[in-house]
Amino acid sequence: MGALDNQPDNKNFLYPTNFRFVLQRAPNLTYFSQSGALPSITLGQIDHETPFIKIPEVGDKLVFDAYSLRFRVDESMANYLEVYNWLQDVGFPDNFGQSKFRSPEQVGLIPSSEVLSDGTLMVLTNAMNPRIQITFIDMFPISLAPVNFDSTVSDSTPLECDVSFAYRKFELELI
Repeated sequence: MGALDNQPDNKNFLYPTNFRFVLQRAPNLTYFSQSGALPSITLGQIDHETPFIKIPEVGDKLVFDAYSLRFRVDESMANYLEVYNWLQDVGFPDNFGQSKFRSPEQVGLIPSSEVLSDGTLMVLTNAMNPRIQITFIDMFPISLAPVNFDSTVSDSTPLECDVSFAYRKFELELI
């Protein structure tokens, strides 16, 4: 078997514009999503000590980095407010009464179905057809970046905002 016999079936490149992100709890983010990166995943290691060197051994826990998404803020700020209200509903910045999901007796006990949402990153082919579905399971926002207003800007570039989500894991599926 020669080197030419082992060629890939699909020789097309993947482009950074070929994606769509859908978050069930925040549907307004879908249309205005500008960029997002498939987060890194790492497998920890256990160092086995010897008198001379540390020998790395395979760990047993996967660590998924946060999913970050940049979106353009719409004029009514509906997409920003979706995430802001989600954070507010869980975080109760002033008093326990602000939380939709828990009372003072239930601190730490939130029904996961109320707070978590699955998200899907669709990787598209060059013909803009879905090819790979990446499902983020049990997402929730952990940070919402500032929206920077600036009266000195001379062009009319739309405002953008970054949001980061934690999640339990992600799964990839070829479609």
